[in-house]
Amino acid sequence: MGALKVTTRVTGAQDGRVAVAIAEAGLWVSLLGGLLGLLSALRTTVYGLTGWSFLVAPRWLPNLYMPSLPATIRSDDPGLQLPALAWKDTVDGTVDAATGLLPVSIGGPVRAVVEWPGFTTLTPMETIVWLSPAWIAAVGVLVGSWLLLRIARSARKGEVFTLPNAHRLRWLALLIAVAGLAHNAVASWGPIWILTRSAAASHLETDHWTMSFSPALFALVVAALAVIWEGGVRLAQDSDGLI
Repeated sequence: MGALKVTTRVTGAQDGRVAVAIAEAGLWVSLLGGLLGLLSALRTTVYGLTGWSFLVAPRWLPNLYMPSLPATIRSDDPGLQLPALAWKDTVDGTVDAATGLLPVSIGGPVRAVVEWPGFTTLTPMETIVWLSPAWIAAVGVLVGSWLLLRIARSARKGEVFTLPNAHRLRWLALLIAVAGLAHNAVASWGPIWILTRSAAASHLETDHWTMSFSPALFALVVAALAVIWEGGVRLAQDSDGLI
């Protein structure tokens, strides 16, 4: 029985180290992705504000030099031409006049894509608003991945349940709330604001915009985990002090 227990403990420890190593590798990949995203945002921002380009459209970075935005055409726009499908009544009921199939109608909202020749046609403020979500996402991924990597590295040393890790979880919760909500707000409001300043504004629906508050909920979950984590660490410290 003793040998069996030793073998089980050794195997469990090896599995734990493998899991931590896999987590660390994934977080390093995430850090690399954040760096590439930051480099891409920097490259496009410099091009949009100055017209100067570096790292000209390499295959491993997204090309954002031709801005475009999805939009909804106003239902009362005079330029909106929708085909009118004729119906006819038969002994079997109303059918489409051309095909004889069940009748259908075509209506709004009609989606469109507004395109600009390049970032040089946007104002500096429009360029900043356009690229803000990319900046926020890249910085958020970098900082969040670094915080989680610090926790994973402490787990490799057998020091995962510590107050510094609880504090890192608190910072992670704050990051998710602030960066996540800021990203969603700018990504939702920004395109509408840019479209209202474009030549196509009178043809588009630009009266309202919506955003998701899911980052706040996720941040609350992480914050609760941080509180539980810190409480568990302090309880363990108090127990050690009583022994």
